[in-house]
Amino acid sequence: DIIYVAAGPSLNYYFDYLAKNMASSNTIIICASTIYRTLLNKNIIPDYVIMTDAQDNMISHVKDINTTGSSLIYLSTACSNAVAAFNGDKYILFQNHLSLIETGGSVSTSAIDLILRFNCKSLTTIGLDLAYTDNKSHSYDTKNVDTSNHCIYVKSVKGESVPTTNILNIYRKWIENRIKDVKNIKLVNMSHGAYIEGMENVG
Repeated sequence: DIIYVAAGPSLNYYFDYLAKNMASSNTIIICASTIYRTLLNKNIIPDYVIMTDAQDNMISHVKDINTTGSSLIYLSTACSNAVAAFNGDKYILFQNHLSLIETGGSVSTSAIDLILRFNCKSLTTIGLDLAYTDNKSHSYDTKNVDTSNHCIYVKSVKGESVPTTNILNIYRKWIENRIKDVKNIKLVNMSHGAYIEGMENVG
């Protein structure tokens, strides 16, 4: 059973759930590097951290913290300084042109593709809002996002509508296309944002 943790606003509802599952020998927790420091501050140590971005500010995700309890999965194009600053085990991913993984354009799409290739028993996503849930962009955001100009609206997990952006919606559609032929893996979306066709949406 794999739990993938993204940095969406609804992650704030699931820290206790993650802490409980961290103790299970049958569960692997993988998180986006964006949220790694926050999880550690909550005494949640993921098994793996995934990093895909080449920007220099990625080092802020891992600098000056104890990373030895987790392993890093990173794209070959990820920020080299951030990779070097990570002290745990490291596994490199090569992108589609080397016939390994489909990256889909974001850390979450890369993570989902990788997880599915390992034929896990189940995949549960947390914080994968792909929308401005509660008018926030991330779980650690304190300011509301202005959704008046640049947003579109899509179906939410609760059957209502939720504001999102074109790029986040592209990621949602990519995930839907990626999972449409997946069999024998239970797919559960516990996020509170955009509805993902093909997953059991229970946020």
